[in-house]
Amino acid sequence: MSSDSPAAADPRDTTPLSTLNVTDASIGIVVSDWNEEITAALLEGTVHRLKECGVCDEDIDIIHVPGAIELGFAARQLAINKEPSAVIMLGCVINDGTPNFRCICDVVARALNHLNLRHDIPFIDGVLMVDSREQALKLAHGDLATEGVTCAETALKMVNMMSGLMTDS
Repeated sequence: MSSDSPAAADPRDTTPLSTLNVTDASIGIVVSDWNEEITAALLEGTVHRLKECGVCDEDIDIIHVPGAIELGFAARQLAINKEPSAVIMLGCVINDGTPNFRCICDVVARALNHLNLRHDIPFIDGVLMVDSREQALKLAHGDLATEGVTCAETALKMVNMMSGLMTDS
């Protein structure tokens, strides 16, 4: 997940998470098993934060896929079949110095964009696209807020935003 990603939580957003209505929120999570040590940490941070914010176990659906390329398809299937309030896509693509890195990053970014434009729920970018394993580990196991925590908070804020739009109309 790049720092300029539009799906990233805005650090200036001062909405207290305690004020978010998560009673009816259901969250789908699709996680890539490629670079599993990193994606497992992202998943752990995401689920932990969702639960801290009041999302129940039965309202969290988790699907594992082999790699980052499969995230878009699985996220779409999850959205269609389980009808969650939001879907978080977690993965890690590490630059191996080949054109394959850029190709995979492009496919994942396009899939995320396509899903957000064609579905009525938010799809949250939790795919790390980094230059080294060390950089990925730092992001996944960060001191105060991991990328997984950020994804959980972004999903809940987007669900709350959608709920507010539907209430206003």
